[in-house]
Amino acid sequence: MRRFYIAPQESGTSPLTITGPDAHHIARVLRLTAGDTIELFDGRGMNYTAVIKGISTDGVTVSISNSRAAASESILHLAIGVGMLKGNKLDKLIPPLSELGVAELLPFYSKRTIPASRAGQLQNRMARWQKIGIESLKQCRRSRTMDIHLPGEFADTLNIAETYQYKMLFWEDRRDTADKLQPLPGVKPGSVFLLLGPEGGFDSAEVDAARRSGFMVASLGPRILKAETAVITACALAQYVFGDMGNNT
Repeated sequence: MRRFYIAPQESGTSPLTITGPDAHHIARVLRLTAGDTIELFDGRGMNYTAVIKGISTDGVTVSISNSRAAASESILHLAIGVGMLKGNKLDKLIPPLSELGVAELLPFYSKRTIPASRAGQLQNRMARWQKIGIESLKQCRRSRTMDIHLPGEFADTLNIAETYQYKMLFWEDRRDTADKLQPLPGVKPGSVFLLLGPEGGFDSAEVDAARRSGFMVASLGPRILKAETAVITACALAQYVFGDMGNNT
């Protein structure tokens, strides 16, 4: 069944009219007609079955027949702090992070962030990130949008992580294997916060600050990974060890 996004405030309205690109896709690309059924999601964890009642130049009118809570959310609240990356690399990270069930994405500026990353209109970038996040939910059958924070400073990110049960910073200069992403004895964390640096990695002073804030420090193995590869790898590991990709359900 084809899936389309509706704003949360629209979910209590029936019938409702779908407009814009989604309406065009329904009518002109998929060529659905009155009587066909589609699925709607509100980005807050709810799915809705809807029946098309009519198609006009104003949009696609649908009637909601039932609602249900999504069953695709991870048991783990996973937050990822990522150093601001060059160009549009963060744009490309949003879909796989949504697919991996990440709850929060917190971009931050650090000592080795490329200065050009601060350029441009931040509000426009935020709007684009939100749009990419919603589009990615259609494919992965998730119904809750990833919360993308406004980029902040590294110290602010450490403060936000204060209340998380399990905190790990991945650092390419950590070559020993003393610390690994693994359960602590007697602890089953419901919230995990991972920190990964920009292309240039973390400065040693930043790693020390994270340690003082309660972060463990580990590497992702003997090979140097690209920043975006490291982020995806760390998230997949976290969902396997603590979330719904391993034997934790």
